[in-house]
Amino acid sequence: MYLHNTSTDAGSYVTEMLKAGNGDSFGTISHNSETYALVPGLAEKTILTNSGQGLVLRSAGTGVIEFATGPEISATGVDVKMVLDVNGNLGVGNLSPASRLTITDGDIYITDNTRGIILTSPNGSCFKITVENDGSLTTTPVACP
Repeated sequence: MYLHNTSTDAGSYVTEMLKAGNGDSFGTISHNSETYALVPGLAEKTILTNSGQGLVLRSAGTGVIEFATGPEISATGVDVKMVLDVNGNLGVGNLSPASRLTITDGDIYITDNTRGIILTSPNGSCFKITVENDGSLTTTPVACP
């Protein structure tokens, strides 16, 4: 199916609605024009929406879901930025994640100084690690999430 809205008016978009059964929920896929101005930041973006219980991205093949950006797919491939593999491992900058989260060529940056990293000790207690102004680390007991 090919839907094409030729309008160049501000806020122009095209949407396909998917609905099954007699309930009120539905799913949509829509694309906003380059002149879309009703919501800042949505120009030339495609949006997948579900009004019901959630959204499922599923790979029925290898079990890998790739997130790519950049130019069109070509003979040299795509610019994959993130991979979710069949084991639930997430790779950021890494196509073969070896653990639940594998980051290659990057840092983890926490901008809110009241936030930190929560770790579980061998006895099951949890501690949040934060940094002080002098760079020293502080561990604070917290309730385990």
